[in-house]
Amino acid sequence: AIYTILPSAPTGMVYPIPTVSYQDLRTISYTDIGQTILQTDSVNVIRPASMYVYDLSIVQDGQAPNAPYVNQNREFSLKLVLHNSGEDFIETATVQILKQADETVIRELEVLDIGPGSFKDILISISENELGTMTYLAFVDTALDVVGDPVLITPARDNAVIVYVQKPSNLKLEAAFAPEQSESDSLIVSLDQNFKVRVNLVNEGQSGFQQNGSLVLRLPAQYINFINVQDSIKSFTALQQYVEWDVRATAVSAAPPQDWNILIFDIKTVPVDLNSGQNVPCSIESDIVR
Repeated sequence: AIYTILPSAPTGMVYPIPTVSYQDLRTISYTDIGQTILQTDSVNVIRPASMYVYDLSIVQDGQAPNAPYVNQNREFSLKLVLHNSGEDFIETATVQILKQADETVIRELEVLDIGPGSFKDILISISENELGTMTYLAFVDTALDVVGDPVLITPARDNAVIVYVQKPSNLKLEAAFAPEQSESDSLIVSLDQNFKVRVNLVNEGQSGFQQNGSLVLRLPAQYINFINVQDSIKSFTALQQYVEWDVRATAVSAAPPQDWNILIFDIKTVPVDLNSGQNVPCSIESDIVR
């Protein structure tokens, strides 16, 4: 016998009981019904497989420690979670990851074997060349059950993630006399006159940095830091991206060397890029004033 299960049928175990109408030849005017079963059978009625995108998010890890902020052209991971809300197996499914701005498909994934009622986690590694705010979307394109029939795809719970792509930090030094003393690149002072020098740290990128960096001042002979003679190394932070020293020339030789009035500033330690967790590169690591 062939049984058709209606969509409204309750789920669970069903035990079909066939009935046979018959008439005894001796009592042909009477009809009886037989329900004696020598061998029983059963059918387990289940809800068909049904699939949707449960979640799409960016992973905060060593590749993207400041997620959702990431650096341009640096790989990061998206985590896609799919859910089979039915009671049948999903044999295979095709999922697409799109960039919302231009609907470009950046990944197409084949997902296999999603069990009844289960969640499937998938990590997708991508990088982004374009700067700015990016929205990525995930869609289930097709899904098939174990007999190859299409699976119902229902609306996503959360299929979008926003990622902020920034130009990596890149520092350069700009050494000069303190603005209140000179707006030019030169300054004339008398012997034993105090003057102030400043180094600005210019970040040519967009990402921030963490941990302090430090600068070192290398003075020629007969110059001193008049506040603290030993204070040749100073720290800078993301909140205060400059360092100042108070300097004094204590003597001038009768025949001074060629570099007698050159003050050299170098980066001693570099901070760490917030978006990558790596040392910030420096396009200009040293500068001078004279």
